[in-house]
Amino acid sequence: KSSNQYQTETAQKVTDWNADLAAAYQAHQQWWGSYFAKSALRIPDPALQAFYQMQVYKLGCAARANGPAIDLQGPWTAKTPWPAYWHNLNTQLTYSPVYTANHLEISQSLLNMIDGNLANLSKNVPAPYQADAAAIGRVSSTDMFGPVPLRLDNKADVGNVAGELGNLTWMLYYYYQHYRYGMDARVGNNLFNILKKSVNYYLYLLEKNEQGKYHIGVKTSSPEYPGGYALDSNYDLAPLRCGLKTLLSLNTELNKNDQLQAKWSEVLNNLIDYPKNENGYMIARDIPFVVTHRHYSHLLMIYPFYEINREQLQNQELINKSINHWQSMPQQLQGYSYTGLASMKAMMGDGNAARNALKTLQSNFVKPNTLYAESGPVIETPLSAMTSLQELCLQFWDGVVRVFPAIPSDWNDVSFDNFRTDGAFLISGTRQGGINTSITIKSEVGGRIKISPNLPPGFQWTKTGTVTLIGNQNGIYEFEMSSGSSVLMGIQTFVLSPAAAAIVAGEGVTPMKIEGQSEPNLGFWVDSRSYATWNVSFTKAGVYAVSVLAASTNATAISVGTEESRAQKEITSTGSYQNYVNITLGTINVPAAGPVNISLKAVPTNWK
Repeated sequence: KSSNQYQTETAQKVTDWNADLAAAYQAHQQWWGSYFAKSALRIPDPALQAFYQMQVYKLGCAARANGPAIDLQGPWTAKTPWPAYWHNLNTQLTYSPVYTANHLEISQSLLNMIDGNLANLSKNVPAPYQADAAAIGRVSSTDMFGPVPLRLDNKADVGNVAGELGNLTWMLYYYYQHYRYGMDARVGNNLFNILKKSVNYYLYLLEKNEQGKYHIGVKTSSPEYPGGYALDSNYDLAPLRCGLKTLLSLNTELNKNDQLQAKWSEVLNNLIDYPKNENGYMIARDIPFVVTHRHYSHLLMIYPFYEINREQLQNQELINKSINHWQSMPQQLQGYSYTGLASMKAMMGDGNAARNALKTLQSNFVKPNTLYAESGPVIETPLSAMTSLQELCLQFWDGVVRVFPAIPSDWNDVSFDNFRTDGAFLISGTRQGGINTSITIKSEVGGRIKISPNLPPGFQWTKTGTVTLIGNQNGIYEFEMSSGSSVLMGIQTFVLSPAAAAIVAGEGVTPMKIEGQSEPNLGFWVDSRSYATWNVSFTKAGVYAVSVLAASTNATAISVGTEESRAQKEITSTGSYQNYVNITLGTINVPAAGPVNISLKAVPTNWK
């Protein structure tokens, strides 16, 4: 549909609306109630918690499954130099949070725009390729007409704006997420046909170098980098590699047996490496990264494609070097530079750095209402921060779901409900006292899932429905699950009340004291020989998490547990006796249900 058609339909609906106001208000409340109930995130940072909730709300305002795709502004219109769709980052980042947030209905608006404009996507490539290729330029209206005039038989410069080859293939990465997160075969089949055309355009432009490696034989553009029009741009190589892998996966999964599968494998196995130098990944073959640049166009292989990732020990130095070099020139960094940084740091498992990047975004770039603008309003940056927050709690790459992979060290209690992931699984997780305590997996359509729960050793799991544990290797559990089945993985928790403690102090020992009335605590602990005990009735055996709220002006060490199983940790100074900090000690094993004596003791060799 054209923009005018959408405007006309909206105006007509307003004119025709004659419903009872009370009924309309009730329907409105029910819709929003159902919408917000689809997933939830709870984090201990009030500002970031409110920010996340606002992005969920904004997505609900901005799109419906049968409505137009979200452009640069959404419904919050203002004067802008960009009254259109931008396809070299903006569209992609705008839709990035909807999949984990369990809102595939919002993603449907993007799929509809793509599916409804297949003819124009083919018209975007030069005439000789239009029968079986497709692309999208930097900018378009809802009709997705945005030519990319690259030709191997005519290598005339087309300029920075027209030379962006990777836009459509990158956009289809999110189409693929929609398919894999919902497992609707119709979506997969539609995607296969469009992605095949997008990759075909690349194939028309490839040639072999002197080493027999495939490379892009025409100059293309790395978005926004000054002079970034060159051969073998990393911005275009990364989507090509991702697209080839995705086609091969879909070809097997959907039983396509496509005649091009051998070609895809050959190109993938013989594609040139990403250009890099002593500072990490370059912009293109002959263009090092030497100018401040807000776009992470040269780093897509790290994020969002995860092709280069922290599990590859040989690449960790390269990843860090590339990220640090990009960030070392901050003059042109903008809001989404920090959401990209946050997501990359989350992939590396550095939750503190990821959180700090998001706090920089929040304090320096977004408005109090969480909207964002540069020369004009752009909606994608705050929404991509929503994605980054999700990735602190749940990531999927290299075929593995990772639970709480990058939680900041001072976020002790975090939880999420019904985050959607690859294979149409819904994941819920709880972290208490700095320890992962429970994870639930629900299968909508059945299938296999590999998951790294990051639970303490000795956790237990139970199931409903038909579930088979295929294997467990290096902390990654693989389950075969039937449709509608679920798995609960977790450890137990218990609470020790200071008011219920029995204080033990022998002859000549100064006893600790139970202090405070409204909020009791164990204080005046000046003698390491004094300790506290509780008689706890456990309803079941298992592994239990142990954490304490502690305040101290000196570094010291304590332990909690039974005589056979204790959790011990050094406690650094918290600054004052009024500044309590939640500290994770570890876990203890309770071998059988029933009453158990639990004690809190000092570690005499390090007691102050």
